[in-house]
Amino acid sequence: MDGPDRISGPEALRAARKRVEGLLDAGLANDAEAEVERLRAQFGQCFDVDRLDARVLTTLGRWQKSRQPIERALAVAPDDPLLLSLKTRVMDKLGEREASDRVFRRLLDQHPDHWRTRRLLFERERDDGNQAAAIGTLRSLLEEKPRSPGLLYEYSRLERPDESSPFFGRLERMSKDPRLSVNGQALSAFALGNLHLACGHDREAFLAYRRANTLLFSRRVSKGQHPAKTLRTWQKAGLSRRYYATRADYGLSDSRLAFIFGPSRSGKSLVEALLARHPQVGNLGESFMTRYAMNEQLGGRDRVEYLASVERSRAQADAWGYLARRSLMDDKRYWLDTMPTNLGLLPVLGLWYPDMPVILCTRDLLDVGVTIYFRYYSTGNRAYFDLNEIGRYIAKYTVCCKFMEVVLPNPVLWVRYEDLVHDPYAEARRIGQFLGLDMDVIGRELASPEETAYRHPIDSHNRPSRITTEGVGLHERFKENIDPLWNGIMENLGD
Repeated sequence: MDGPDRISGPEALRAARKRVEGLLDAGLANDAEAEVERLRAQFGQCFDVDRLDARVLTTLGRWQKSRQPIERALAVAPDDPLLLSLKTRVMDKLGEREASDRVFRRLLDQHPDHWRTRRLLFERERDDGNQAAAIGTLRSLLEEKPRSPGLLYEYSRLERPDESSPFFGRLERMSKDPRLSVNGQALSAFALGNLHLACGHDREAFLAYRRANTLLFSRRVSKGQHPAKTLRTWQKAGLSRRYYATRADYGLSDSRLAFIFGPSRSGKSLVEALLARHPQVGNLGESFMTRYAMNEQLGGRDRVEYLASVERSRAQADAWGYLARRSLMDDKRYWLDTMPTNLGLLPVLGLWYPDMPVILCTRDLLDVGVTIYFRYYSTGNRAYFDLNEIGRYIAKYTVCCKFMEVVLPNPVLWVRYEDLVHDPYAEARRIGQFLGLDMDVIGRELASPEETAYRHPIDSHNRPSRITTEGVGLHERFKENIDPLWNGIMENLGD
């Protein structure tokens, strides 16, 4: 078909839709993508295929690529609640919060009782720190779907459990229920682990987390570049201080970008949350646009080859072009980016913006490893789900950070998670001084946070909640179980 059209469909297409939806429900998004590609070849550009494609691509986290099928499908059905909810989520992920808010308000106005509208409402209430409203919305969703693994997982993170909670038994059964998908069983096991951990049932918690990770281990796929490969790439490229010293005039000043790096669970979200209280700081979160915009600016050129051959005029033009692609509002002095995999982009960004500040977060590596193991991640994170592999990941990431510190011209500040949670006000002032910001404008509430909402011991500080020290030394409670993690760290720290 030449243009978008809606197919009420031949029987073959209806059957294919059911197959794709079944694969998504089973957590097999990559297989679902292959099925959609087959449908695209058979039926061309049509509403039904675009709608399925949008679902699959957003499930896989391919936010930029999902925009075209979403817009084509919305041109046919502009009020479709699924498509509006997907568009809201994509804009959120790409840092377009104002546009996302507009689409979400439209969704609320037109479909206030739709399941996806209420699910998005819950997420927004949660992320904005409106804990009471979020829990109320979540409970109403659970009344409709009491066996939803995703909702129960969210519940396990948001509300302090009671020892007699019926959710213990429900999640125990669901984590071993063959009628659920593997992903559903794993989510149930993670939720069960969260409840046990919050109640101090350490043995039961670890068993539940181990079952969850075992279920997901066989389904992991590569997504993003492993820090070991990032390190090898730039070491083999011969990147050095001398390279940047001889090209000191290739870049621009005042990019308004600042990066916060560190392995998962190392405190990046807390640093971002503290700094974002400042009126001159905006937060992009884990921004996919950083990579998308660079790939577009380089036109597909390999980054190593680019650094080896680029001339001054071309580098400066690319630096201006990249900022134009980002289209960052000029009402902020800094825009913060915390995407861990963007570490591999730093050599090019360092050439373009040698004054751009970089904050590197560190934490007891065993605590990092344990909290990664206890947290649900999509099966796209190949480095997770196994303690030894997690150890290798965090060790290589740490070495990669140290390599970047030595090589790049950018100002660097290290921040320890333990210092951050023990005295957030002092650390916020230290970080503010590094960035040239007067942190007195945010007041002293960091020392005694006003937020009293419950925060699970392994949860991120990516929403307003109490700043606690509960995660410090967490690995000590599981010393008899984490030898593989220790080995993975020690085998990879020094080479």
